[in-house]
Amino acid sequence: MLQIIGSSAATAAVMGALMTPGANIASLVIFLVMLAFCLFTLFAGLWLWNGELRGYRRIAIALALQIPILQSSIMSYKFSFGIGMTLYLAGRPGKLHYDLGGFGQMAFFSGEKPVLVGINLVAIAALAWILRRQHQLETREFKERLASDSSERAPTRKAGPARSGALIYASNVETMARFYEHCFGLTVARKAADRVILSGDDLQLVIHKRPELEGQPVDPNTMPPSSIKLFFSVDSIDAVQSLIEQQGGQVLPQRWSGPLFDTINVLDPEGNMQHVREFHAPVSGDADSSLGN
Repeated sequence: MLQIIGSSAATAAVMGALMTPGANIASLVIFLVMLAFCLFTLFAGLWLWNGELRGYRRIAIALALQIPILQSSIMSYKFSFGIGMTLYLAGRPGKLHYDLGGFGQMAFFSGEKPVLVGINLVAIAALAWILRRQHQLETREFKERLASDSSERAPTRKAGPARSGALIYASNVETMARFYEHCFGLTVARKAADRVILSGDDLQLVIHKRPELEGQPVDPNTMPPSSIKLFFSVDSIDAVQSLIEQQGGQVLPQRWSGPLFDTINVLDPEGNMQHVREFHAPVSGDADSSLGN
């Protein structure tokens, strides 16, 4: 806000000087340069006030131009919009001078003047803060643009049935659905008269009524070994064994141990044999050296 007020005041002062009669060409050129700088700072302050990234970029330039202070018989240069605190390094070393409002001076060969060299401490501090804030905004904008580009490139799946999963025929759909839901962390996505659809992060599982065995009991002891097995990963094989038995399943006694995970075989309530894995470390790819039998 102080930059806006200061640059507005400086713009008005420069425009008044331009209208002064009798000014020579060199003075008019200098006044036009000063007017351009004042307007640049004014618009930069307005964009900054609105939180726009271009405001931070332009106000950084405006603040950098307000840092040096020079006075000599050859050239005089000083701009300060808002609050300024000049620390003199030559001519008056160590002395501080304060400015409030808008101040602009640019002159060449303006007569004998003592040499003064200084820096605007307020402009330096403000520039450091602006550059830090600008970097934060640019980083956030880059991450948002990267995320947006990634989402645009990523294939989107249309709503509807899953592209892949597994289907198990069952004579008792509800019992089988509860087994896979409670033992392996799947959730019920949809129910129908003849099926229950379960979903997880890695799998969609359809438990479907078995037409040819509808109403007939199934004895797991007479079921042949499964030709195709599903496999499920769990946090603890020991913990899931009791759940499997509570839900009507059966844990087979043999256990295989490999470099990445342990494996057991289990039967669901209708005798379908499935793999259960317990990883020793976080999963880092498809390593199947511990599949067992």
